[in-house]
Amino acid sequence: VPGMVHAAVARSRVLGGGVATYDDSQARRVPGVLDVVEISAGVAVLADTTWAALQGREALTIEWESGSRAPVDDDAVLEDLTARLDPVTLGPGEMTADYTSPYCPHATMETPTCAVRPGDDAWQVWAATQQPLLARSVVAAEASLPPHQVTLHVPLVGGGFGRRLDQDFVEIAAELAAAVRRPVKLFWSRTDDLRHDRFHPATACRVSGSPADPTRLRQQVLPAWTGPVPTGSWRAVTNVPEAFAHESFLDELAHAAGVDPYEYRRPLLNDRARATLDLAAMEAGWGDPLPAGWGRGIAHHATWGVSPTTAVAEVEVVDDRIRVHRLVMAIDCGVVVNPDTVAAQMEGGVAFAMSAALLGGVTVRNGAVAESNLDDAPILRFDQMPQVDTFIVPSGAPPTGVGEAGVPPVAPAIANAVFAATGRRLRELPLSLA
Repeated sequence: VPGMVHAAVARSRVLGGGVATYDDSQARRVPGVLDVVEISAGVAVLADTTWAALQGREALTIEWESGSRAPVDDDAVLEDLTARLDPVTLGPGEMTADYTSPYCPHATMETPTCAVRPGDDAWQVWAATQQPLLARSVVAAEASLPPHQVTLHVPLVGGGFGRRLDQDFVEIAAELAAAVRRPVKLFWSRTDDLRHDRFHPATACRVSGSPADPTRLRQQVLPAWTGPVPTGSWRAVTNVPEAFAHESFLDELAHAAGVDPYEYRRPLLNDRARATLDLAAMEAGWGDPLPAGWGRGIAHHATWGVSPTTAVAEVEVVDDRIRVHRLVMAIDCGVVVNPDTVAAQMEGGVAFAMSAALLGGVTVRNGAVAESNLDDAPILRFDQMPQVDTFIVPSGAPPTGVGEAGVPPVAPAIANAVFAATGRRLRELPLSLA
């Protein structure tokens, strides 16, 4: 918009750290830099182009206060979570196992961004947000205006997955606009995105039960919602570690009982859930022979208690490398208007879930996220994407969601397939045989 400036914010590498002192003299000498402003998130450089703002940010000299979060690392977080799980007293023939998963980034294709145009009695905002009313309220608070005097424009979202439920990027843009009293567009690089995300919490789960009676399974889940690393919603949220632990352990019980994992699950499910299990197993050719080094794994989950979904993974293991060739997804999501939308959501869910299951999350060391871009925090690439076949159980029930349903059963299905191929149990995400 006319008069708009571009902003890039220097933020502490240590999560939660603040500015002690800074020198902006060199930044102000960068051609195109218009101003340097200290805000709650760090130090912002405003310029007439994005490039100038980034170059100005690089020229800042900042001493940071690390606060109390400096010594934290993710290994210590997971050790603490596991130690806090309730101890289990096993009865005759019972088994127990622990499962862990790391902090995971959203890695949306479009990084967070926001533009704000202030005015005397009305502000305008452009933000790809999953919470437009909250975003408007955040801006209204910065502008000291009632929300109805803020107009929010919501363009198409370049990936959300829960990341845009948090409005930190909107708040920063609004704070800058209030400080300089002119239109501001906030630029958020991929490095900004990875190092200052609202991560899926690291999680520890403990499951115990008897192979002879899986109906009495006991499961504890401890996600690191609070603590040094900022966390938030992530596609399917706690359903992901819950399903990984539950469905992996069911597979362990089935093998301990000497029962086929598919048949072992059938009596545990209600009619709608069992229909997805049967459909996925049939379409995947469950029980058909596979080449040497290949395995099939099955997992079932109903995200938020609706849209029961079963995944069957076909996996090849060569030199300890896991290669997923096919995923069969079967879902009952009630009445379906557009089957292609359901298939697209299952395919997207598989890609999203496999990124976390095979490639991992972020590494927190000394209170800071170590990764900086998609080279060291990769997402699934085209050549790693398996064939995904989606099958919908015909239903006259009211429609329920599909956007999150395809994610939770993927990791345990792959882990169970790896066991079928190698005899090795994987209880940590990301899955690795190294």
